[in-house]
Amino acid sequence: SGTAIKVFLVTILIVFVIYIWCSIRIRRRVVVSKKREGSVDYTADQYYYLPGARLTVKATAKVTITKSAVDNSIQDSKLAALQLENAVSIVPDTSNLIALKFKGFIFANDEIRLTTGPNGLLENVAAVTEDRISSIMEQISQAPKKMFTLESRMPSFIGLETRSPDGQAITQTIEYTNTFDILPEELASAGFQRDWIINTDGVVAGDANTVDASIEWKTTGARTARYPDDGKIKGILTRPITTNKLSIHRKKADGGDFEDKESFVCEILVPDIEKLMTVPIRRFAFVKGQYLPKFSSGLLVENYINKPSEFEGFLSIPINILKAVFSIPAQLLNFKISHAKQENDLETQLQALSKARAATQPKPSDKGEPPPQGQQDKAGPPLPQANYPKLGKLPAKKPLAPVKSLSEHFQLRDIRLKDEAITAEGAFPAAPVSEYWHTIVQVPWNAYLNDKLKDCVPAAAAHMIMSWTQSARGAAFVPTLDEVLAAYAGASGFDPAINANDIGCDMTTFLDFWTDMGLAGRAVNTYVRIATGNLEDLKSSVFLYGACMAGLQMPKSAFGQKTWVVTTGPDSVYGSWTGHTVPVLGYDSDYLYAISLGEVIQMTPEFYKKYNDESYAVLSKTDWIKDSGKCPIDLSYAALHDGIDTLKSQT
Repeated sequence: SGTAIKVFLVTILIVFVIYIWCSIRIRRRVVVSKKREGSVDYTADQYYYLPGARLTVKATAKVTITKSAVDNSIQDSKLAALQLENAVSIVPDTSNLIALKFKGFIFANDEIRLTTGPNGLLENVAAVTEDRISSIMEQISQAPKKMFTLESRMPSFIGLETRSPDGQAITQTIEYTNTFDILPEELASAGFQRDWIINTDGVVAGDANTVDASIEWKTTGARTARYPDDGKIKGILTRPITTNKLSIHRKKADGGDFEDKESFVCEILVPDIEKLMTVPIRRFAFVKGQYLPKFSSGLLVENYINKPSEFEGFLSIPINILKAVFSIPAQLLNFKISHAKQENDLETQLQALSKARAATQPKPSDKGEPPPQGQQDKAGPPLPQANYPKLGKLPAKKPLAPVKSLSEHFQLRDIRLKDEAITAEGAFPAAPVSEYWHTIVQVPWNAYLNDKLKDCVPAAAAHMIMSWTQSARGAAFVPTLDEVLAAYAGASGFDPAINANDIGCDMTTFLDFWTDMGLAGRAVNTYVRIATGNLEDLKSSVFLYGACMAGLQMPKSAFGQKTWVVTTGPDSVYGSWTGHTVPVLGYDSDYLYAISLGEVIQMTPEFYKKYNDESYAVLSKTDWIKDSGKCPIDLSYAALHDGIDTLKSQT
């Protein structure tokens, strides 16, 4: 044992030295961003654009036209008023393409998920936030916003003609509109202008029938993005918001240059092109750290960092090594004792088995007759069966009538409620091609002893609560084992004190109990069965209600597998293992993602179609609806409840 301890300690020392050397060399950076210049080839794991701003200006010019009362010819045209309305939108700054590269580490288990939208800006598809972005985007995207109005002192009426006192002239005021798009690079320049020459009669332009309504904007100065000399930045790049002050100038009355004095000054909120904001993603020594930055249209709106104590993690290393060293002799001794005991037990069992077989053999008769038919070639005891987890979904308690398709119901029926505040929602949105609610959950999934007890149905409900609360509340509520077993007992008669009556339960009985009594004090409000084996229904349930409670008749071929696929052979028979209930919390074109025995399981669409026997969409106001009264996909509780109620009435 002394040699084993020395080898063990030397191995630990070598690994630790390699770790320190690699840490100094790599410096714990996880991702590096670099601006891509021109056609320079730069290998990257992801590309994204920095956010920029585009200004859309709607100009309305009121022009006073004086015509001759004799021949209706235009004698004079003057700009009576000019009104501008602006709207700022966040767009990709295509002049700043950022290449992001992942820096791996042999001692680290890293998982990076960076998502961009169709426009190339950083987005968090699965993230929900109602923090700073609500006020920022409200100020940035308000449209229209009146920038300024310059009114003449003379009275004017749109489209109404007035005659001069001598009756020789007719005066009329007419509105003209135009829209200007100001690009991000123009907003970053020192100034820009738009020419707008209005020809009031649409014929040949002249002094009498031409009005110059051109506009010039001046900024606080030209700004350019600044990067390090090598162009590399450790982390993810974004831009802060800044105030851009614009002074607006119009043409002089004589039609020459623009006026030196501004006619109006306005301020708009835009991404600051001159500044870069780095969101670092780094590794911590000896501990597991979490970074969860959230973006909207490329702007950072929230950043969650979880870093345990590195000193505490470092101290645990020598303590664990000492524990391992001192436990080696004890483990060797324990192995010898256990091995000897097992040999004695095996010998005792073989002797008992031999005696039992001898006792069951009939004694030969005096005439030497052979034993009765059937006893001659009697087989030994059956081979042990695989130790399958119990799972525990019972068949449906009552016959399930055919149901109308959930997805067809929401696509064909324009759901509108009497409440005027909700009617604006209109029809339910179609389910996207992928959804991953399960990836948001930041706490470990719990098996709730489903490998030893038949409590898969309440365990599935507990996992749904965890996912709902993480998505809608920002933190997962995790029911305890006692709370799950109490719900199992209430729905089935199970006795958790002595683990008696562990017979499982059917889904509808539990759903009724969950609705009436709750699980961990959290009751659901309503539920509805969806079409069996219908993938579109399942996706609609996951997208709209955050989960689908799916019942499966499991084949033995799925035992011990992390990916459930359809196979062939006797182990692939429908229900050859047992019934099982899982919450489906995500999907894409390749797999459905469910929680079983405390782990994320991938299930092929073909597997679900073949082995699904019942599934339910469940609505929980307590867990799926935010304080705003809407769910994470911005549908109201009343609309979601109405959708289930109307579907129930058609089954």
